[in-house]
Amino acid sequence: MGLLALEELEARRTATSQRAIQRKFTGQQELKPFLRTFRRADGVGIALLLTDRLLTYRQGQVTGIRTAMVEMPTAE
Repeated sequence: MGLLALEELEARRTATSQRAIQRKFTGQQELKPFLRTFRRADGVGIALLLTDRLLTYRQGQVTGIRTAMVEMPTAE
């Protein structure tokens, strides 16, 4: 894949992620754990389980999202 194709793919992923965050803030998307693969600085891919939790004021107003990331073991 060429550099331009990778940049386009990353832009699409970013836009998709931003829409998902907005839906989570408004309660339109369920907060359920999901797997995502990240690439370390050395180029090795690692699988992480991400779990979101809404941060709210006492009155219930959503102020942010906290995400816990746990590395998933891989079969070697």
